[in-house]
Amino acid sequence: SFCESDLNIHLQTDKKELRISKIFAWYKQDFVQQSSKEYPSVILQLMIGMKKHSLERMIDDAERESQQIKIVYLPYDWSTGAKQIETFNANALKTKERSVLKSVFGSPKSNKGKRFGSTPTTTSGQRTGGNGSPPSTTWTRGH
Repeated sequence: SFCESDLNIHLQTDKKELRISKIFAWYKQDFVQQSSKEYPSVILQLMIGMKKHSLERMIDDAERESQQIKIVYLPYDWSTGAKQIETFNANALKTKERSVLKSVFGSPKSNKGKRFGSTPTTTSGQRTGGNGSPPSTTWTRGH
C-alpha cells in the first residue's frame, strides 16, 4: 500500500520524525482538520503491520515525554510510475492484433462469404432447438 512504502511514509523514531509524501501537504484538507500535528494519528489509521506498530510506539513515547512528532515532507518522486511504462509501438500492436484475430477467426480468405452468427450447438456439433439447450452449449460460426 501507499503508506507502507518508505518512499511515501518513513519513520525516524530516534528523532521522533514522521517523514511523509508531499502529497499529504498538497491535499492537507483531505487528511487533517486543523494542523499538521494531527498527521501521526491520521496516518496511523492508514497503516498496517510493523510500520503501524512503530508509529504507535512513537506516538505513545512522544505523549509520555510531552514532545511533538516533527512532520517532514518528502519530495514527490514523479518517476515512480514511469518505471513500468512501455513505449507505445503501433506496428507491434497491429501485428499482434492481426495474429490474434487470425488465430480466432482464421485468415480473411478462408472466411470469405461466411458470416458469424449465433447458432448454438452441443459439444457433439448438433444444433439445439428452442429452450432445451444442454449446459455444454458452445457457439459456432453460422453459414
